[in-house]
Amino acid sequence: MNNLDLEKKELNWDELSGSSWITFSKEEVKKYKNKINWERYLTMHQNTSSEILEIAHKYFSKEIFNKIAFFNIAEEDFIRKYREKFDWKILIENSSLSEDLLLDCIKEWENIPIEELEKCFRKARKIDLKSKGYETILLYLNIKS
Repeated sequence: MNNLDLEKKELNWDELSGSSWITFSKEEVKKYKNKINWERYLTMHQNTSSEILEIAHKYFSKEIFNKIAFFNIAEEDFIRKYREKFDWKILIENSSLSEDLLLDCIKEWENIPIEELEKCFRKARKIDLKSKGYETILLYLNIKS
């Protein structure tokens, strides 16, 4: 954090959270996690560590989890742990999910309409089209349709 007194009562936390020049330390996140505007902070700090996300996750709304998915911020362990909180359509379209994670979390995305799901998978960046995992996903999509 920059030389700023976070104990001041008149601080504008929305403004602080949206400032690109302010980065909260792990200790500051632990102390002020309920004051930080996470939507603004994550928009300005798309390289936020999974450790910070883990500390503050209970203050995240569905919109925050969607922002995490859209900006591809979280590591797969975090996604796996909080899989039910994510919009999987956004997550699949905007991230580099491994085939293992996709197959492990099939229950999270199996209810997405097939047309939307096909578009999502076409945009997925980490799937090896020649791999066994992709064949399994493709088979699932064919069976679903």
